[in-house]
Amino acid sequence: MRTTDSKFRDIQTLAEFANLESANVDYFRNNKPGFVPDIWWTMPAFFSETDKRPLVWQLHQQTLQEAWQARFPLDKCVKLIGAGTFPYKAIQDLTAKQNIVAPELANAEFAKTTVVIPSTDPRYAEVLALATTTLEMDPAGLAKYEAVYPYMQAVMLLATESWRARFCPFCGNRFAADIPARRFCSDKCFQESRRRYGNAMWAKHGKEWRSSKKKSSTKRTKKGSK
Repeated sequence: MRTTDSKFRDIQTLAEFANLESANVDYFRNNKPGFVPDIWWTMPAFFSETDKRPLVWQLHQQTLQEAWQARFPLDKCVKLIGAGTFPYKAIQDLTAKQNIVAPELANAEFAKTTVVIPSTDPRYAEVLALATTTLEMDPAGLAKYEAVYPYMQAVMLLATESWRARFCPFCGNRFAADIPARRFCSDKCFQESRRRYGNAMWAKHGKEWRSSKKKSSTKRTKKGSK
């Protein structure tokens, strides 16, 4: 059983995943191993609304960002948790045994040893159908690919405590709040926000404040000279 502290760290890590840029993927993978299925990082997504298919992690990151914006509605939470149960790796392994792999399951490593077939090829549907049928007929074989990932538990926590899902008003990043009063993602953002607010207020009222201070000083000087 995960402790309260570890659960909060999970939702902090989920916020990091939601903010993740492609250039920082390797750093995240090395520092948060096993947070999401490892195959997400290299496998192209099955479906995409654009010609350029994103990687699986990018597809699910988009769903997470939408969930964060909407304060984790039930339908988004179910979709996110279910994403981690899809047997990408199992299907990839089974199709690779035939030395043929559908394009949705291809990545750089598999391309070296397998034949990538286009979706228009009749073998495309046959490969996926055979892999899926094999998995359905062999629950024990599928079981070795099943796992509960920390990101799933983080999504469940935010589904019940959606107030924790925040956007920093200074930098705009998503972050997990530890208390309801938390407004900024870090002390750095809080201090910088205060500094900029102070500068803005001085730029707007500084002349008036200096004049008022000067008048008060003059009155005290005249009163002291009597």
